[in-house]
Formats: sequence, structure tokens, C-alpha cells
Amino acid sequence: MEKIPSRRQFLKDVGKGLKLGALAGAGAALGIGYEKTRQNERNRIYESGDTIKTEVGDFKVDGWHLQYNEAEVKKIARVSLNSEQGGLSKNVSSLARGMQNVALPGQGVWTLKIDIGNETYEYKILPLYHTYENPTSPFYAEVELSTENLQTARRIQQAFGNIVNDPVYVYKSSEHNGFYVDEKRVEISSAVAQSPTYEGQFECVLTHELAHAVVSRIRHAVDQTNNLDLARVFETLGGFTGARNSLLEGEKGLLVNIFDESSFQKNQKVIDGHPYDNHDELFASILTVLRMHPEQLAQRIQDLLKEKNSMKEIAILNNLRAREAVRQIIRILTQLLEENSPFEWKEGANLETYRAQRKEYNEKIRKKLKLIIPKIDELEKGLRLDSLQDEMLAMFEKAGIR
Repeated sequence: MEKIPSRRQFLKDVGKGLKLGALAGAGAALGIGYEKTRQNERNRIYESGDTIKTEVGDFKVDGWHLQYNEAEVKKIARVSLNSEQGGLSKNVSSLARGMQNVALPGQGVWTLKIDIGNETYEYKILPLYHTYENPTSPFYAEVELSTENLQTARRIQQAFGNIVNDPVYVYKSSEHNGFYVDEKRVEISSAVAQSPTYEGQFECVLTHELAHAVVSRIRHAVDQTNNLDLARVFETLGGFTGARNSLLEGEKGLLVNIFDESSFQKNQKVIDGHPYDNHDELFASILTVLRMHPEQLAQRIQDLLKEKNSMKEIAILNNLRAREAVRQIIRILTQLLEENSPFEWKEGANLETYRAQRKEYNEKIRKKLKLIIPKIDELEKGLRLDSLQDEMLAMFEKAGIR
């Protein structure tokens, strides 16, 4: 038989129900409020100094870097980063065990996407840049740079701007590094600009990396003549061995090493060039040395002739090979400048007018070339490049090669 509750018990039970209902309503309200807060966090745009609180840990925005514990995140989630302009993030360095420091280059907002099972969470990030106006190509820095550094960057970008206009980024880092990334952009660490290990390092590294941009253009050209010529020069200088050897220490090292930028520095711990790796690196190193150390390079090449009688013919051959490498770099640069600004022949002009126009055009190209290699006149004269082909033919004839 069912027991019928008394009036007192009935009212007591009703009171409990009202309390439970109130608590349930408050919980629902709290849940909605929490979800709304999380949604607001995902909709906001995070800037430098902000920390993104996520289901898998904290992501700290620092300048144009994003720092997070990759080891912890990988356990339960998958992370991807994409920009509005279609850029790709670059893993710069490990900060500590499991911690990653990811660079977000390019302008615009980045999206941090975290996938946990079937759930996806997205957060917007706006990296911090100092944008500097250069006439030919973009220049961005994560840190403020000195007027001297900015003038150096402007001068070099203007020089190379007649061939390539890849953007340059100076990212915050205490390491001394430079990269040509994804065949799209140059990245240089702030330490190179702000605390160089030798005088002129910022100009040297920027020149080297922009030279890689030039090789990228050469490599992707329809006509592969220049690319093949560079590979041939590399092999002629002793490339394809993968070895590093110092010619300056008196060893019978690789001829290619006389173009190593590092060997021009008093600090032997500096490793800025590696022309022995491939013809891309060789081009970058030769061009950098032609710009930064023209007199010293000319003397080194001349000093190759200082060999004992038994090695005289090899010494002469090495001298010719090194001079030919320089000549090829100058020839290729001249051709690329001409491709960017082709000669315009005016129909109906007589031969005398044509010659005058052609002379004016050649002077214009030469002026652009001097922006890249300021002392090219002295180099060509010192290395006797105008007589190089005759000297090579004479040596071939002497050896019975026709």
C-alpha cells in the first residue's frame, strides 16, 4: 500500500525541488557564460605579449614568434598554422626541452588551428613587425634597427632590386644566422645586425642571402645555360667533394675555398660561407666576396701563381680557373640585368645612332652592376679578365688540346 505524504512533508519536498531547480538554472547559466567566454577568446586577435590559453596548454605570442610546448601538445592534439596570404610557418629553434619557437613571417593575420579528436579550435594571431619602406622590395624587422643598418639594407636591396625583389625579415634571435627560406624570402637574425661578430657582417650576410635569391631565378629559368655553367665552375674549382679544407693554412686544399667569406675574417670561429657545398653556395660566396673583399680576393688569386717550379703548371691552371669563376659570375649578373631591362632598338635609326644608343644602354647596365659590385672596374683590371680567354687558349695549345 502506497504511503501518502503529509502536508508538512509535501511542502518540504517542494522546497528541495525549488532549490535544485535554481542550482540547475545557475549551472546552465554558468555553462553558457563559460562557453561564451571561450568563444570570445577564439574570436579575438592575439598580439605580441598575449598568451593564448588553450585546451592543450599555453601559446605565447612574442613579436612574430609563437612559443609552445610541442611535446605536450603532440600527445593529444595536432597543430597547424596558416596565414591570410598563404604563408607557411617556420620552426626556428627549440627554446628548451619540448618547447618550440615558431616564426610567422609575412604580413596579415595568422590562424592557429588545434585539432583534438573531432573538435577544432581556432585562434587569430597578428605578429608584430617594424615595416620599413624600401624602393624595390619589402623589409620587415621584429626589432628596431639602427639608422646605419636600415641604410645598409636599403642600399643592398636597391642594388639587387634590378634582378630580384624578395622580402627581407630580421627576426629576434641571439644566434648569428641568415637563411633564404622556401625560395621566397630572406631571414636574418637580429644578432647579425645588432651585435655582429665582425665589422660589416649584416651587409655580408644580407648580400649572401639575396645572392641565393638570384640563383633561385637562375635555377627556375627556361634556359638552363647559366645554371649549368655555375655547376661546371663549381666542379672545375674542386666541388662535388663535400669536404671543407683551408687553403690559407698552407694545405693543398680545395681551390673553391679561396671564395669562403669566413676565411677573410680574423676570427676563425666565424662560419658565414660554405662554397664547397654546391654551386648555389659557391655563387653566393663569390658574389659576397666580390662585393665585400675585392682587393683581398684579387691578391689571393694572384698568389696562386706562387708555387714551386714542379707545381708551376698546376698553379697557372688554378689561377685561370679562379679568374674564370669570377668572370662567369659577372657575365651572369650582366645578362640578368639586361633581361630585366632589355635594349630597345628604335626602328629607322642609322648605324651611328644604333651604336650611340647601344653605348648608352651598356653604360646603364654597367652602372646597375656597380651597385652590386662597387669595385668591379678594379677587379676586372687586377684579375686581367680581358685577357683571360687568350691565356686559356694559349695553355690549351701548349698542352696539345684543341
